[in-house]
Amino acid sequence: MILKIAFALSLLFGAFLFYHWYEVDEVKTQEEQFESTPSFTAENLKATRYNKNGVPYQELSAQHLEYYQYLSTGYLYRPNITYWVDQDLQNSKINKKLTQQDNSYNDRWNLSADYGILNLNDNVNLRGQVFGFSSNKEYAINEFITEYLEYDLQTKDIRSNEKITLKGRNILNTCNSFTGNLKNQNIRLENNCHANYVIDK
Repeated sequence: MILKIAFALSLLFGAFLFYHWYEVDEVKTQEEQFESTPSFTAENLKATRYNKNGVPYQELSAQHLEYYQYLSTGYLYRPNITYWVDQDLQNSKINKKLTQQDNSYNDRWNLSADYGILNLNDNVNLRGQVFGFSSNKEYAINEFITEYLEYDLQTKDIRSNEKITLKGRNILNTCNSFTGNLKNQNIRLENNCHANYVIDK
């Protein structure tokens, strides 16, 4: 009789453990599905910022966006950022007649990458093949290539801790890290830099 009671109790305890395991596993599966499902997606995304004269000074675009609310993070496919230096209200004098189509006045930077991460604090991490290009050939540095770049949409700060190749007027430079600011045109090369200079004849 005691053996039968013990056997019944062991079956009951085993059933409880199985049910509890199944329930916990089901909850974990639901949580994993929730975490892997974006809150919303967007195709051909384009977000533009304007100065007080209604002239665009910064544009973020991407072929595809996946946004996750619980992470406050957006994943960008083929992101592209255009920053018009002369049209930034905080950076230069704004000509009211200046428009986006006036290419002669558009001193602009363009940043592109294979993919990127947009954070809630207006910071974009660009990854893959990251390419930066300036329309102003008079800058000491007007082109760079790397595999990782952080860009602050508010301050225009840029930084990278990956190997980067920078090109400019009469110079080709490689470094393992750098920091800078597109608005102020400041670039600081760091960590094992090598430069080649070309002298105009």
